[in-house]
Amino acid sequence: PEIPSNMPRVAGQLLATENFAYTARALALPEYASIGEFALAARRFCSKPWPQTLQDHSSEPQQQRYLWRYCFGSAFAWTLLHDVLHLGEGQVVQFANTLEFTRGVGVGLDWALGAAVLQLSRGANSEQGALMRRQQRAMSVVLVAALAGTAAVLGALATTGLRWWTARQAVLK
Repeated sequence: PEIPSNMPRVAGQLLATENFAYTARALALPEYASIGEFALAARRFCSKPWPQTLQDHSSEPQQQRYLWRYCFGSAFAWTLLHDVLHLGEGQVVQFANTLEFTRGVGVGLDWALGAAVLQLSRGANSEQGALMRRQQRAMSVVLVAALAGTAAVLGALATTGLRWWTARQAVLK
């Protein structure tokens, strides 16, 4: 299927959660990074020999079992952000699974609708312009969360297909 050319432009600050945030963390990116920085980090990560990647993450044994996903995940995330949402190389995205309040209280963002409600509620007592910006950001959160869910499903399908292909090749030998 073709990517629609009439996708609406994302307005305001984009908050990328779940698989986007996990991938950015694996690529050693800060919480706020540009699309260009994301692409550069992905190229660096994916061009390393596998033993080097494992060695680089040897202090994170729980992370090692997910390392194989990040090369595909970074390409998929970049394609969604750059080619589908039309974000430029300089567009800065916040990659996070927690939002921090001014009082130091953090709220987990493992539920996209909750994040959208949180973003909208932050603007409830402000002027109309600020509320509109927050609503736009909340819609960006929902969109990225939906795309992340799609990425998870496609990743699971790719994994299943790879396992099937490997088993098929073994049978054919």
